[in-house]
Formats: sequence, structure tokens, C-alpha cells
Amino acid sequence: MVAALCVSAGAHLAWTAQESKAVDGAALYRTYCATCHGISGRGDGPMAQHLRVPPTNLTRLAERHGGRFREDIVARVVDGRERIGTHGPSDMPVWGDAFSSPLVEGGDARLRARISALARYLVSIQERPAP
Repeated sequence: MVAALCVSAGAHLAWTAQESKAVDGAALYRTYCATCHGISGRGDGPMAQHLRVPPTNLTRLAERHGGRFREDIVARVVDGRERIGTHGPSDMPVWGDAFSSPLVEGGDARLRARISALARYLVSIQERPAP
């Protein structure tokens, strides 16, 4: 019984690590974020003009936090724990169930992999402040 649990846990951890690498953060961004934040991430998406509050310039997230990219804050915004008015209520973000733990196929591990992949992509588009 213990051996079976260890094998199962090991397989789950291996799947989680593999899944995390397989998720394409850029594709997730284009699908769920670019409509408002724009392909560039600067808040210039086609829906931006229709929002009461302009979308955040995602290329300046690190700058807004003293030069440090805060993946923990990004995760809380994406999964709905931190409410952003333009994203809708925390129990039903604008992107539907794509980042909702009980609804993502594969459960929490898959959800964490998706959010981590999206955060890695956002790190890649951070702009450095002008000197």
C-alpha cells in the first residue's frame, strides 16, 4: 500500500513538472489576455477602448514593484484571489474557467502550471525603465 502511494505520488510530481514545461505561456496570453492588454502587453488591445478602466501595461509590472517581478501577485490576479475591477468578480473572471482551480482539467497541478507559464511569459516582456 505504501509503495503504491509512493509510486502514485512520484508519478504525479513527474507529471506536474512535465506539464509545467509543456504549457505555452505566450499562447495562453494571446488567448486570454491580448484582447484587452494587447499583443504587446501595453494595454492597447482591441477591447481597451471599451473599458471604463484602461488595462494595465503588463510590460511595466516589475517596474511598479521596485524592479522585481512579483509572480505571487500575478498568480492572485489570474486565479481570482485578488480582484481587479475590469476582470469581473473574483468567482468568475473575464476569461471564464480557464484559470479556475475546480474547473481546469488536471486540477490544481494543471492550474499552477498554466499560471506559472503565463507568469514566465510576462517576465519575458518586461521593459527596463529608461536610465
